[in-house]
Amino acid sequence: MKKTSNPNTQLLKLRSVGGIFLILIGLGLTLFFGLRAFHSFRRMPPFPSRPPEASESDVETIRPWMNIKFISQAYGVPIDYLLSYLELPREMEDTKKSLEDVNQELGWGDKDGTPVIIERIRFAITEFNTHPRERELKEILPAMSIQFISTKARVPADYIFEEIGLPKTGNEYKSLEFLSQEQNYAGGAQALAKQIQIVIASYPGQ
Repeated sequence: MKKTSNPNTQLLKLRSVGGIFLILIGLGLTLFFGLRAFHSFRRMPPFPSRPPEASESDVETIRPWMNIKFISQAYGVPIDYLLSYLELPREMEDTKKSLEDVNQELGWGDKDGTPVIIERIRFAITEFNTHPRERELKEILPAMSIQFISTKARVPADYIFEEIGLPKTGNEYKSLEFLSQEQNYAGGAQALAKQIQIVIASYPGQ
């Protein structure tokens, strides 16, 4: 006697085959679009690096069109520190003049095609970030320059240079270590640092 197929059984088989077919289609589409996304990602330009923190900012990015207030905010350096380091009046705090214009007014000229004021601001920011624990100048270190020491101690650089018997011009931004070697200072950088400490302590108003 010939067996008759059960309609329910056939329906289940069809559903199973259909389910497998749909799964295979899904896997194929996933693989297809996944490979497309992968190749598209590889062709993308690299993501830009995160913006540097103020203390990590590259001072080489300072440009003549910037003004002092902008630099103070962008590099996280107090504007009063910058003004003092550059020996500029407080009135310059809110100036909108570019560094190039200020440099021209001061008659500082250029060095290697760059306004001198930019070089000095780079020195100021670099020293500020190099000595984060010395914001109030509790200790004078051989790596510091007299201009930085003068700024933090609130003692004129002219006075310091006069008292230690060294010329100021061209020596303001040199480290004590380099300056002591160049000037053959007796006792080296440590002796120079101690002498400057004495000069600062004896300054009127200290």
